[in-house]
Amino acid sequence: MWFLNRNNFRLIVSITLPFCFIFQGCYNVKKIDSIPELISIIKPDTVFFPIDDNTPLDLQTLHVTKANENSWLCFVNELNHTFYYREWEGNDSFKTVKLSSTGPDALGPLQNANATLGANGVMVYNPDIFTLFLISKEKGNILKKWRINANEIEIEKKLAPGIVVDGRQMHNIGDSLILLSGFIGYRTDDYTKVSSQTIFNLKDDSLGVKGLVPYPVKYNQGNWGKFLYYMTDAARVGENKVVVNFPLIDSLYLIDFSKSNSITPISAKSPHSVSNLIKPLPVGPAVRYHDKAKEEWFDFTNQIYLKVLYDDQSETFVRILRSEPLTEEEIKKQNGKFWKGSKFVLAFFDRNGEYKGSAGLPIDYYYLMGSFIQGGKLFLIPKPEAQQKESSFEMHSFDLSLFYLTRGDK
Repeated sequence: MWFLNRNNFRLIVSITLPFCFIFQGCYNVKKIDSIPELISIIKPDTVFFPIDDNTPLDLQTLHVTKANENSWLCFVNELNHTFYYREWEGNDSFKTVKLSSTGPDALGPLQNANATLGANGVMVYNPDIFTLFLISKEKGNILKKWRINANEIEIEKKLAPGIVVDGRQMHNIGDSLILLSGFIGYRTDDYTKVSSQTIFNLKDDSLGVKGLVPYPVKYNQGNWGKFLYYMTDAARVGENKVVVNFPLIDSLYLIDFSKSNSITPISAKSPHSVSNLIKPLPVGPAVRYHDKAKEEWFDFTNQIYLKVLYDDQSETFVRILRSEPLTEEEIKKQNGKFWKGSKFVLAFFDRNGEYKGSAGLPIDYYYLMGSFIQGGKLFLIPKPEAQQKESSFEMHSFDLSLFYLTRGDK
């Protein structure tokens, strides 16, 4: 895969676009084709993090995690196979841990590996060899490793054959680790018996399975293409909870670790609800669609929930959704760049799932996968042409408390 970095991309312009925030008190609009009249225009603050020149600008694994009572900003540099971390508070530079692919501490092929900081070191998951590693954050040597191929540990036969743990997303919650599960060419009539997120217990050396997050029943009601099955997403909620987002489901699902991993659905309907807009392919859920290309294009040309974030300070869920995707013909004209030109919206909900408002994002301006909320502020990474400084990466910070104060409906 080719990555943009400062050695192969010259920054052209330096701009800061307004962030358009809209609140709406009552609603009955179900289709997203535009955002209502603007109520407020808020400009973001700009934050710079010093970094080396070999760091890619998209940083899709960027995230904030908690370890040893502190918050840490982390990411994996896929160009040089290095894990970066720094304490969120303060001005310290990033510390690095080299992820080895050879030698006694080899972690296997690293092109798909992901990592996060834990209490006792760096947790690295390599989906290519289905293995989770705990490595030293000082030297990078392996302290522990667990093979977690679902087919081998059998998870009480609740995880269907052909499903493996993907690991593109990792959440370290106390003595639990949540990893995104993924599909490897598997189809079934009952997705409610298949795990979308797998919760592992980190206390013992066997890495026992602590719980599963099954797919909602809607996945049994049709064929949803190829990628919507593993484009689930999750965000940490406080100290003991995680919220799970499914790309074609309006509801959110809250996992409470203090209550035996109970799963509670949270209704999150809004003018931007997508459940009634996505129509399945005309074959059953367990059947491959006869047109493989059409199956692969399915999620690129539908409105979907891309990501969920959580604001601890205001107890607000923030969902990023693609509101106006391009058509298959439009995508083909721009050489398969299915994100380019699509419109994205932030939809805000309180802790009970009540809709609070929405915000439009500039088209083709931010990398959305590396976005997060910390200290009541939303952080987004501008794309390369909007980055202002070399030897650092730039983030735009939006104070969500200012957004809530501009609400016109309360």
